[in-house]
Amino acid sequence: MTNDANPLYIQHDYASQTPFKKPLVPAIMLTGIINSAVSKYLPGPGSHIMKQEIEFPKPVYHYDTVKFLFEVKHIDSSSHLITIDVIATNEQDETVIKGSVEVCPPHKLEKMNGHALENF
Repeated sequence: MTNDANPLYIQHDYASQTPFKKPLVPAIMLTGIINSAVSKYLPGPGSHIMKQEIEFPKPVYHYDTVKFLFEVKHIDSSSHLITIDVIATNEQDETVIKGSVEVCPPHKLEKMNGHALENF
């Protein structure tokens, strides 16, 4: 999906010779889950991530189950920004992701009754 052929992500034989012992899930794939949750649910369709600060303190391995928790920490109406903290834990309840995203929530759209769309 990302065209990243890092053997640590895709080759069991290679990964077995590293301190990780097993292939890892690429950080970009985990970040994609965060981005998708913002776009789909919190705050939802029309949202745009303006800034993200994410750490990966523990590796995530293939077939791990990861639980994500999103918490709205700050709403700045004047700047039209929301700060959301993210924590993800594995099956052993270890933190595998921690960080925050600054999100521009969807803007209220005007009704388009009787208007032509310029980009069509």
